[in-house]
Amino acid sequence: MSKWTIRIVVVVFILIVLGGGLWLWRSHTLKRMQEQTNVDLHRAWEAQDYTRVRLLAEHLPQEVERDDWLNRIEIAQIENAVANSDAFTLRQIRGGQNIAKTEEEALLLARAAVHERDSTIYDQLDDAWQADRTQEAAWVFLEADALIVAGENLEAKELLQQHQFDGRHESNRLLRLSILSTSDPREVMRLVDESVSAAADNPDALAFRGQILESLGELDGAHADYVRSVLLSPESPLFWDQLGEFYRRHQQYVFAIDSWIDAYEKTGVAEFWIKAWFWQRVTGFGNTLPDAPNTGPFAEYAHYLESIPKDRWWNTEAYDGLPYASKILEQRQETYWLRLLQMLADDDDGQALQLLRGDPFADRSWAPRLKQALRLILLFRWEQAVTADQGLSPRDDDHQFYHLLVTLNGEEISSSIDRVLDGSSAWAAAFLAEGWISTAIQFDEIEAGQPAWFDYGQAQARRQLVSAEAAVERLNSSTDDPSIRLLKGELLWLNDQADAAVELWEALLAEEGAIGDRAGMLIAIHYASKSEWERLQQLVDRHPSWSETLRGKEILARMALSRDEVDTASALYESILGESTEAKVFFANQAFQAQNWAKARALTETLINEHPNEPTFYRNLQAINQAEATQ
Repeated sequence: MSKWTIRIVVVVFILIVLGGGLWLWRSHTLKRMQEQTNVDLHRAWEAQDYTRVRLLAEHLPQEVERDDWLNRIEIAQIENAVANSDAFTLRQIRGGQNIAKTEEEALLLARAAVHERDSTIYDQLDDAWQADRTQEAAWVFLEADALIVAGENLEAKELLQQHQFDGRHESNRLLRLSILSTSDPREVMRLVDESVSAAADNPDALAFRGQILESLGELDGAHADYVRSVLLSPESPLFWDQLGEFYRRHQQYVFAIDSWIDAYEKTGVAEFWIKAWFWQRVTGFGNTLPDAPNTGPFAEYAHYLESIPKDRWWNTEAYDGLPYASKILEQRQETYWLRLLQMLADDDDGQALQLLRGDPFADRSWAPRLKQALRLILLFRWEQAVTADQGLSPRDDDHQFYHLLVTLNGEEISSSIDRVLDGSSAWAAAFLAEGWISTAIQFDEIEAGQPAWFDYGQAQARRQLVSAEAAVERLNSSTDDPSIRLLKGELLWLNDQADAAVELWEALLAEEGAIGDRAGMLIAIHYASKSEWERLQQLVDRHPSWSETLRGKEILARMALSRDEVDTASALYESILGESTEAKVFFANQAFQAQNWAKARALTETLINEHPNEPTFYRNLQAINQAEATQ
């Protein structure tokens, strides 16, 4: 054998040995990695971190094992959703058709469908469980509620009269019958109250009465019932959502967002985090959001939302990579609004109009008038003519921009309005009208010649969300209008620039009507805060009509107190006690000094109810309790 042959054999032998060693090393490494993956999988499973379980399972080499883990995740999430009455998560897992495999799932999904006025989903579930239902009372109430929502009250009444139950179920039956037994609102409320009193600890009854009160315009009573239903059943996501939606419907966005944050922290339902995120993003209100959920089918979606930059609304490429992406578009209304906002920001008017015309949430839109306004602006821009049937129906409580849009068909509009409608400030104006003030700021185009009401609204938006300084800066580029100068003076006064504020207001005293009266009142408040009573008296003498107004009586009462005329001040405050915070504070202090603890406490509790975010009143209540305890 030649030397070369020997060398070749040796090299081949070495390569074989090395190859075998590498194969053994690779096999050992893969085995160790697989063992570590299994350990991590079980740890994540024990921690109910299903997002991590899913990520780890996707790296398993065996398809059967991967599918087994994914199936286990889905079963666990469904069990948790049913146990926690979490229809939101259950609906997301089961998909757009809301298929339910157990009666508990079906009832949960059907109840949520009735709550959201989704008759299609309710009918599917009701039909699917006709033959296999065992919880008859629950299905009867759902069917009755669905009929009531559809306006078929006679059919609902006949259905309820065919049944009779025990305990809480009977209270729920009587409650619904009472609603259907008379058309007199006062008689309805008498019967409802009677039914609720039969089971005062029934959160379902309270929530139902809240809906009736709200429909009758009794918002304080409705609010109280929604809150009590949450307090009686704080683990129920449905009652939390009813409270948050009540606030949202009445544009009390601060309370809506904070309620959903509380709901998320109490129940862990990711739906509430998502709602709080969306409404905080478009309005700018609410407390600091907790960390986004890391588990559940909404986890990836929540983290996607959290990752959207402040100068954007939507990221199509990132969104398309999410699991359940197509389902979420069908089920989550914020996806509709975020995509629409991005189209408007990108000046993609054609796509925006197409989306507005094809809204999958049209029958339960969060902001139907805003949607109408945006569509009307696009039509005006494209066609320069709007027919009456395309416009907004006028409402007395509308923002003035909505009133403007009502008159677009066939009306000649001013150049300043035309300028607003042509730029992105048209969107800003619509968002101001809807109370989405953070969005309004983001869409604001600052230029000369815009209407005073628009500049005024943009300044007020910055005042609420940014600072008084930012609001003043926005007004510096505004039109020279008396209302603008009046507001600028208020902002300067709040920013401790009283001399400059008073100078602006004094120049407005000659203005007739509300502007001049408001300027005079603001100067009076300034004089009162500085105890400049002589100058205040001179101002009051020039405005005798103030003695008939709430603010004027407060000013006169302060002047009386400056002269130790307590009886005069008391009489003035007594005449406005129901309306005036200042009067309530005065009488609460009087009662405290007289050690009339009951009166002091009652007035202070009223102040807390009227101003729940004012810590001073809570401290006052604590001081009353401590003083009474040590008496």
